[in-house]
Amino acid sequence: MLADKNAPNEKAWRQIEKMCLSTNASAIPVVPDSEGTEINPFSVDALAIFIFRVLHRANHPGNLDKSSPNAGCVLLMFYHLYEGKNRQEFESELIERFGSLVRMPLLKPERFCEVYY
Repeated sequence: MLADKNAPNEKAWRQIEKMCLSTNASAIPVVPDSEGTEINPFSVDALAIFIFRVLHRANHPGNLDKSSPNAGCVLLMFYHLYEGKNRQEFESELIERFGSLVRMPLLKPERFCEVYY
């Protein structure tokens, strides 16, 4: 089973889907719980939380932390990966492709999650 807490681009989802089909594995997309906007599955509030977290972490393996001069640009590139797709379209596509998804709260300290089919 492959669980991913990130929201990779379309190409990555296709590769994960192929890998699951060829190996009989299951993938579970884990996405931040966000209302999104009409043109983006992630709200501007969620983007602000992502930026806050990146700017407060250190020693990230991918250099996406407060010491990286490109952290803000990388976050904006991530935010624009799904531009033009609202939250319902984003989640529906993932559920259609993988059978389910998990929404992980952004701010709740108990970090419980809900599974949607």
